[in-house]
Amino acid sequence: MDAKELLRRYAAGEKDFTNVDLASANLERAKLRSANLSNANLAGANLSNANLTSVNLANANLTETNLTNTILEGIDLSNANLTKADLSGAMVAGCLDRADLTEANLSQAQMFETNLNGTTLRAANLSGAYFSQCTAEITLNLSQANLKEAVLSEFYLPDADLSGADLSGAWLEGTSLSDANLSNVNFSGANLIRADLSGANLRGTNLRGALYSSETGFSDEIDLSCAILIAPGVNLSHVDLHGVRLTCLDLSRVNLSDANLRGADLHGTNLRNADLRNTDLRDANLKDANLNEAIFGNTIMPDGSVRN
Repeated sequence: MDAKELLRRYAAGEKDFTNVDLASANLERAKLRSANLSNANLAGANLSNANLTSVNLANANLTETNLTNTILEGIDLSNANLTKADLSGAMVAGCLDRADLTEANLSQAQMFETNLNGTTLRAANLSGAYFSQCTAEITLNLSQANLKEAVLSEFYLPDADLSGADLSGAWLEGTSLSDANLSNVNFSGANLIRADLSGANLRGTNLRGALYSSETGFSDEIDLSCAILIAPGVNLSHVDLHGVRLTCLDLSRVNLSDANLRGADLHGTNLRNADLRNTDLRDANLKDANLNEAIFGNTIMPDGSVRN
């Protein structure tokens, strides 16, 4: 069967394509809602910009398959082989239990309410990816993965293996990494506010410039001298926070004098009584921020104007 025949039969109402061999087929922009492609061979196929809502791809071979910007809502990819597949910009929601995504590209992908139990994402590119309400109650392998600037807020990841992963600039607010393997992880500039890292292996971890709060759970022996405590009234004078996401935080009474907040996201943040003298706020997002009684003096505002 080739791509043309599959699409013809699907249009005629057929949905069961179990065990079909469509390696290297061109199915770009195909609409295959609710099709059964379990155990299918789609290695090297082009499924970019396709709509695969509620498709069954359990046990399918998707090695080096192009799934860029593809809709994968309600998908079943359990036990599927997605080694080196390209899911950049894809929208994923469903089951990826025990799927193999080793060296896959999920940059800028969005993953919602997805089960990742026992999933392998070793050395995968997840830079800028967004995870929401995902679960991994069985060990998730993210070792050597690129999670730079990824959003993993409120993600439950106990016992996960993230050894050697790059989480620089990542958003991990409220995420559970208890008892995880975080050895040699790069957390520089990451948001760890309210994250739970209790019992985790933090040997060789880089926490330079990482943001944490009094609610962040760390092992007692962790060295936080290079990390940044985010709490009301703290001294963040001369700190470089350019481009950092600081939304909806309580920074009341914080000393931010001479700090670099250029391009920072301060949407909804409480800056009441904060010291903003000589602070660089160029291109910062201050939408709905509370600036009541903030102290200004030679402050560079988002539009480049100076406020005194």
